[in-house]
Amino acid sequence: MLFCFIYMCSYILTKAMSKTKFNLFVVLILFCLNINAQTNTIYKAATIDPSLLIDAHAVVRLEKMEIDIKSIKKKHVSIERVVTLLDSDGLDMVDCFIYYDNSMSIGRLRATMYDRFGKQIKKYTEKKFNDLSTSEGYTVVSDTRLKVLDVHPYSYPVTVKFEVEYDDRTTSFIPRWIPINNYHCAIEKSVYIVRKEHIDKDQVLEHNFDSFSVEVDKSPNQIEYVLSNQGAVDSEYLDHGILKTTPVVEVNLYEFSYKGVAGEAYNFKELGSWYYDHFIQDHYSLKPESVAKVKALIKGITSPEQKARVLYHYLQNHTRYINVLLDKSGYEPMYADQVAKLGYGDCKGLSNYMKALLDVAEVPSYHTLIYYGCGKEMDTTKIAMQGNHMILNIPLEGKDIWLECTSSFLPFGYLSKSIRNKNVMVITPEGGVIKKTTNFPDSINVSSTKVDFLVDSIGGAKVTIERNSSDINYYKASSVEQLVEKEQIHYYKKEWWKADKFHIDEITFSKDTMNFIFTEKLNGYIDNLVVPSGKEALVPLSLFTSFEKNIPKYRHRRNDFKIYNGEVFVVDYCFHMPENYDSKVEEDQTVFENKYGKYKSTLKQTDDRTIVFHREVTLNRGTYKAEEYGDFRDFIAEVNYNDSFSLRIKSLQKL
Repeated sequence: MLFCFIYMCSYILTKAMSKTKFNLFVVLILFCLNINAQTNTIYKAATIDPSLLIDAHAVVRLEKMEIDIKSIKKKHVSIERVVTLLDSDGLDMVDCFIYYDNSMSIGRLRATMYDRFGKQIKKYTEKKFNDLSTSEGYTVVSDTRLKVLDVHPYSYPVTVKFEVEYDDRTTSFIPRWIPINNYHCAIEKSVYIVRKEHIDKDQVLEHNFDSFSVEVDKSPNQIEYVLSNQGAVDSEYLDHGILKTTPVVEVNLYEFSYKGVAGEAYNFKELGSWYYDHFIQDHYSLKPESVAKVKALIKGITSPEQKARVLYHYLQNHTRYINVLLDKSGYEPMYADQVAKLGYGDCKGLSNYMKALLDVAEVPSYHTLIYYGCGKEMDTTKIAMQGNHMILNIPLEGKDIWLECTSSFLPFGYLSKSIRNKNVMVITPEGGVIKKTTNFPDSINVSSTKVDFLVDSIGGAKVTIERNSSDINYYKASSVEQLVEKEQIHYYKKEWWKADKFHIDEITFSKDTMNFIFTEKLNGYIDNLVVPSGKEALVPLSLFTSFEKNIPKYRHRRNDFKIYNGEVFVVDYCFHMPENYDSKVEEDQTVFENKYGKYKSTLKQTDDRTIVFHREVTLNRGTYKAEEYGDFRDFIAEVNYNDSFSLRIKSLQKL
């Protein structure tokens, strides 16, 4: 049919033009058809190299991001992404969305769907994209919105092409190149191009290129990166995360703007000054009535730290956390007197309000930017706005106190594992200062559980449990107190899943906020604690161990692994046995240790009716080589094996 069409056109045109012009016309038609045929191949599932299908749920056929930095206050971004979804698990990798705000102007937004043969089956204009507010949960106001396309294929494989083009007045953030941004997603070709009048090499940061074949082309006013024929990457237990193990390129400008607010910074001091001058200064003054209230609260207190403790407790009792994202408030905190009036704020607003309280008390404090979350870290080699969270820094007598102002129940100075031992930028009137949050010793990261079992003649037992959770374990344990009773019981049933017949009668909590120790006490009854086994009975020794890890096995471990925090897990069981059991046991001790940790357990009898079991597992902090993972897995397996033992005792009568 196609050749018939060409023949008919040639017959008609032969009558109307010379032979030379006719031949040129035919060549142009064939050239266009050839280009079209080549283009269509990326929409056909059958043209994917079989090697890219291994462990993949999706294949990116082509991803091209072009960024033109027109000036300090303007960038133009064009993105084309063609991805073949191999199955329903690949649906999350289609990535047909764009966040936008009032500093952006979207010029083009569309998508097209193709079947397995590359035939177009659906087109989506901008009107087909859902336009959503990012206000979710505790977010009350936001000018940031999301345009997202819900794709619902009827069958697989299917290919989706996504195109977006926009102008933006913010250049303090340049979209990064993250070609492998999903596990189980292969890459045919990913291209990243940035154009600027002059690109300083110090402005471009390249990460994790060693194990990947990235093509790089650089000129004074353009950089281009290409990754081709990259197989799917799988996540691995305790790895550093996909952004720490796969290629990433970041471009940071020394001269920039944030929604039209221009800035220039060649070091963190200058960056902090820009932030302070434009978004913090004059935001933390309080009205006279609030000042009077603060002075009344701290009357008679001379210690700066004690003043801070009193005011932090006041903050927790009189405010609540929400998320506020309005215009410049992505950087800019709410005014302190506004938080005082409304009784709520986001991390920036609450930190700013706490600073205002401390200023009245003449206790110095500073806004601090940090990345919240394990594995996320501020890069001190990158002069750019970083961080997704704000806390407060109080420098006192040669030490730093860090306050998490969003929590209503965490103790003064407590840092969860998501923000401890992290690089931060402290914002002072003189500029930005890089510091590191407190790194508490692993020796205080202890979870200690004591259990008394009063066993009855039918094999059940009254149970009293006391668990003390210190330091990093404090956060998880204390959060249970915030739940209603029904949710608390559900939590403990799930936490100690082996005690499926554990009936909880009473739960009480207490805490030592100075030493970060949270105590849980439970009273209840366990049905069939003692399990008949012929002429013997079995008593499990792992009901409340709080340590059981299923470690995945890899034939070829690819990445190094990291234990972020060392911890100690201790259990002490005391079994009070009735007269219908022969409670004599053979004393036993087990100890083994290596670079990853230590296991120690002892079993002994203190009198005719009392058996005591003690078990202690220590897990060591550290970063370990990929080839050591098998040894680490063996260590955990040996811990689990020893935890699985049951105490064997003789039954003197039939249960």
